[in-house]
Amino acid sequence: MKKNVFSVLTLVLFTVISFATEKEVHKRMPFDPSCEEAMFDAMEWALEEGFDDQTVSYIGNWTYANCWLRQNSELNPSF
Repeated sequence: MKKNVFSVLTLVLFTVISFATEKEVHKRMPFDPSCEEAMFDAMEWALEEGFDDQTVSYIGNWTYANCWLRQNSELNPSF
C-alpha cells in the first residue's frame, strides 16, 4: 500500500513539475521570426559565395540555432 501511495505521489509531483516547466518555456516564447530571415539570408550569402549544398545547409542551421539560443538565453538580456 505504501508503495502505491508513494508511486502516485511521485507521478503527481513529476506531472506538476512538468507543467510548471512547460509554462515557463512558453512564457519566453513567441519566437522572433527574424531567426528564419537570418537563416535564409545566410544561406543566400553562402550560395552566392559558391559553397556546396551541404555547407549551405550547415550555415543555415548554425545561423538559426545561434539566433534561437540568443533569444532564449537567460544570460543575454538583449532579447
